[in-house]
Amino acid sequence: MALEAVFQDLCQQCQKLHEAMSALRLTIVEDKPLTGDIMLIEQFSNSVDDILGWLEEVYSAAAEGRQAVRSPLDLERARHALLSGHERCNHLMQKFFLELLCHDRIAELLNVGRERRGEWQAWAQSVKGAIEGCQSSFYDVQSALFKCWQELAERFDMSPVSAQTTSMRQTVAVPGSTGLPGRSTSRRAT
Repeated sequence: MALEAVFQDLCQQCQKLHEAMSALRLTIVEDKPLTGDIMLIEQFSNSVDDILGWLEEVYSAAAEGRQAVRSPLDLERARHALLSGHERCNHLMQKFFLELLCHDRIAELLNVGRERRGEWQAWAQSVKGAIEGCQSSFYDVQSALFKCWQELAERFDMSPVSAQTTSMRQTVAVPGSTGLPGRSTSRRAT
């Protein structure tokens, strides 16, 4: 796949994940039951907002990388953008898997539904489904990142490399030497 195409795919996967996370946020905040309020809603909402913020930075880095691989090609700029985006992607994935999808959080969500019943139970099931539905988009972003790294590495493999060899001279004094010529040993280091 062409370098520009993999960066374009990364941008598209980021957009799909943004849509999924925005739908999750809508389910958490807007679709909640009208009666009562719980701290879990705020916690989930804050986690989603943080993830959306990190995701915007991943998208910006992907767009920067896409621009860098257009003519004139700037592999170093593309590498820097990809590194930045991947670092931010790691943060948002960690937040998603530790704060939203983890077993304890899902169990807490389902407990709220069981305890409050009715609308709350339907809401809890809906949020759980939306969270689980986001997983595949996260994997798609990870896969797109991998493809970008793969294409970039192949380009670096094809780019010309120059090597310069230098030699050093080392003088070793032999203990007991009188300092006379011929009494010290010199050798080339390689």
